[in-house]
Amino acid sequence: CEGGEEREMRIYIAEDDPSVIGVLEDILESSALGRVCGASEEGAPDPERIMALDPDLVLVDLLMPGRDGIQLVRELGSRAKFVMISQVSAKELIAKAYQAGVEFFIQKPINLIEVRQVVGNVIRQMENEDEQEVLRLRYIIGLKWEEVALNMSYSWKHIHRIHSSALCNFKMT
Repeated sequence: CEGGEEREMRIYIAEDDPSVIGVLEDILESSALGRVCGASEEGAPDPERIMALDPDLVLVDLLMPGRDGIQLVRELGSRAKFVMISQVSAKELIAKAYQAGVEFFIQKPINLIEVRQVVGNVIRQMENEDEQEVLRLRYIIGLKWEEVALNMSYSWKHIHRIHSSALCNFKMT
């Protein structure tokens, strides 16, 4: 999963049902929400493999053989954003997922509109975080533009796009 200047969202799917993986891949790629950089179809997902692929977002099935989704989220830590996918409606399990670091929850069966909305929300959240980080590095820490670009692993040109967007979205209260 290599990124370029205009990094495309890299998405990993930790799911044990190949048909669900196929549906998610179709929705994500046909809706231009990102590129699936990997999936764990059979058996427990391997945290080391997932980390090596460096996804921005991990869609995680709550109940999988060998390693449940909550355990996987805890093992991966804050290396990515997490969206839990499950047909489980037990509030205690859902609460544990959020406590472990899950950002959003998608209910099975998979719904095109819900997937688009939730992944779109994650993308907007990440864009806002990038804008805040650019402003923090440039104006609070005092880094030069080139240093900001290096620090965030973006091109100088992309950093200026983020900065421009941040200024457009900036509101004084």
